[in-house]
Amino acid sequence: ASLAGEDENLLPRADAWLAEVAALLHDIKDYKQGYADGDTEIEARSILKEVGVEAQATEDILYAISECGFKKSLPHSDGRPPAHARPPSERASALRDILNDADLLDAIGAIGVARCFAFGGKRDRLLYNPDGPDNDGDGEALTQEAYAQRSQGQSYSLDHFGEKLFKLKALMRTKAGAARATQRHDFMVAFVQQFKAEREGRA
Repeated sequence: ASLAGEDENLLPRADAWLAEVAALLHDIKDYKQGYADGDTEIEARSILKEVGVEAQATEDILYAISECGFKKSLPHSDGRPPAHARPPSERASALRDILNDADLLDAIGAIGVARCFAFGGKRDRLLYNPDGPDNDGDGEALTQEAYAQRSQGQSYSLDHFGEKLFKLKALMRTKAGAARATQRHDFMVAFVQQFKAEREGRA
């Protein structure tokens, strides 16, 4: 909602509540918690109907949710590009852009660093690979299927920066989001440099 408030030309103040609702609902029954693709939208539709959100607002919110997430930006393993549905309205398109940036911004910067290591700890992941080079993200292209599999499997927390987090700045859709992403990206780069320097005894 704060991104929406920074640019009323993107989403009028009267519609800012849509961004708040979409942000609240976009991660329910997420695939990273073992749910199937599409479960988020099904559950969100049920909640929106239960609380009486009107039909067009519901469709706009669900469209933004369906288009949200880093995985949706990746190609498929069989070479197909990511599929994107046509927005049901101009407002839905703006809502998609705001939700996209808010979701990705949550994953980067100081809070993003904390989230990365908290998630890794929950999955019993090592901080970094003690026996080999770090994954800097420049190797084999990541696909939706490979990313989903890695989210469920074992890897190293530090590798998540090169694999995903350092790529998010380029995926921003709004000016406000891009400005925030630049500052947060620079913080993460400095953090990883300091982490490696301490690990290697150089700091």
